[in-house]
Amino acid sequence: RDIEGFSIIPIENDLTRWWSKIELFKHFIKGPTLYMDLDTIIIDNIDHLVIPTKYSFVALRGFYRDIFNSGFMYWNGNFSFITDDFLRIIKEDFIGKNKVDLHPLGNDQNFICDRLIYNGIIHGVWQDLFPGSIISYKIHIKDNRKNIDFIKNASVVCFHGKPRPRDINWNIGSMNR
Repeated sequence: RDIEGFSIIPIENDLTRWWSKIELFKHFIKGPTLYMDLDTIIIDNIDHLVIPTKYSFVALRGFYRDIFNSGFMYWNGNFSFITDDFLRIIKEDFIGKNKVDLHPLGNDQNFICDRLIYNGIIHGVWQDLFPGSIISYKIHIKDNRKNIDFIKNASVVCFHGKPRPRDINWNIGSMNR
């Protein structure tokens, strides 16, 4: 179903689990693009997050570890090499297996980060560019409700793992917003 102002792009490859995210970078998808996982909640205006920066690619830093996180990304330009490289690699190295086991590649986050580095692209980090704008439900809200400064300044709440947004009684008013 078409939605005015939006392009709906079907998934073309039968990739398992999170690997379908790799298709975000197909040839005909060029920036500026803002992507967020479905378990992400916008709680305030996000206009400031799409202001151009010196980076053509911006992603999260993991909330628990200092690693690339693909749950909320922005890019401006042609990053189709990510999809192209992925499809080439699975064709060359993984064909013939039933429901391709891509475990040796890590996960989508590892692969995207690896391809950016391989192509000499230094990506920006949301938490450094816009401190406090994107927070973790588990870290900043669930286990830390008394520190409402995180909530007051946030525009986006990311859920990673459990609970999922559907599992909680989500009410912005109850979070002192």
